[in-house]
Amino acid sequence: MYNTLLLPDLRLMIIENDEMAMREFCEVLFPAVTAELLAELPPEDALTVLSKCGLERRAEIFGYLPLGFQISLVEKMERKPLSKLVQEMAADDRVDLLEKLDPSHVETLLPLIAQAERADIRRLLSYPEGSAGSIMTTEYASLPKNITVGEAF
Repeated sequence: MYNTLLLPDLRLMIIENDEMAMREFCEVLFPAVTAELLAELPPEDALTVLSKCGLERRAEIFGYLPLGFQISLVEKMERKPLSKLVQEMAADDRVDLLEKLDPSHVETLLPLIAQAERADIRRLLSYPEGSAGSIMTTEYASLPKNITVGEAF
């Protein structure tokens, strides 16, 4: 439904290079909806739109893109912006992506990522595919034991 309504407008934003409209497009819609629409575009156009939104939102949207489309975008990105995006992604999403990339590509990318995230990535990549370790995330929340559920939220 969103595709038929919003895709023509999105294509027009790209043709007109309407940066403000593309930024608003990324910020207003749910990230999953944005990703669904971006996946209908050529990778170059999807990258144009993604480049107009903030890094945190870009990483969130990127995580909802189909893995094959993520890989086609990664292949067109420069190393430094890619490293920032990968660093901002959720730990499990980033490892899913890196598992599918050529190992030499991963090795050139890792030095540009902060040491803590790099160690996290290497640890998660070391688990066999399909194992519990390969699908877990290392992100967690720590709460004091004397608070209620309501206070936790």
